Amino acid sequence: MPKPAISLELKFDEKGPVSSTPLLLPDGKPAVNCLEKYILEAVHEGLRRLNAPYVPLNKGGDGTSYFVTAMNIAPDKPFSIPQENMLTVIPKISFDLGIKVSQSRMRHDRAEKYLFALAVENCVNGSVSSAVREKDDDNTELNLLPKPPTECPKDILVNGSIIRVVVGAMFPFEEMLDKNPVRIRTTEDAKPSTPTGR
Repeated sequence: MPKPAISLELKFDEKGPVSSTPLLLPDGKPAVNCLEKYILEAVHEGLRRLNAPYVPLNKGGDGTSYFVTAMNIAPDKPFSIPQENMLTVIPKISFDLGIKVSQSRMRHDRAEKYLFALAVENCVNGSVSSAVREKDDDNTELNLLPKPPTECPKDILVNGSIIRVVVGAMFPFEEMLDKNPVRIRTTEDAKPSTPTGR
């Protein structure tokens, strides 16, 4: 007699899991988190490990690019899913993860409101002052400038800096059907902790 087919209907939308597939703990008790929750956590972990390729994209111009990468979720212990009068054991889950990268250039002209801005150096004591005048002002403002640090702090933005923000929202996979996404590789499997009490 052939074994019955196993079917899992996993559904996600822009906000995350819609379906809820129950899991069993090793002691046979129901887990608090469902399978979809662990899949979502593994996806976010994979995105954090994944370096955005070819950044900046399109020579730095505004636009949206699509990528796809293979995701392999390998928990410490197989997932146990109760189904009617049997138990489904899943040691590994593999799927393609679509990645959408939206790029836009941030432009900020700090001199836009000024008529002029100059640096005035005192050759006697070595100090440097700024001399600036705003476009709608008749006076020039002088300020003594502090000595610049020897190294630029890592959290300070300078010309050419790239800000990378990973958002948790999902997008419909159908959006990629006619986009020819670039396939990229990850270096390791996502290894979520096996449900022990969650």
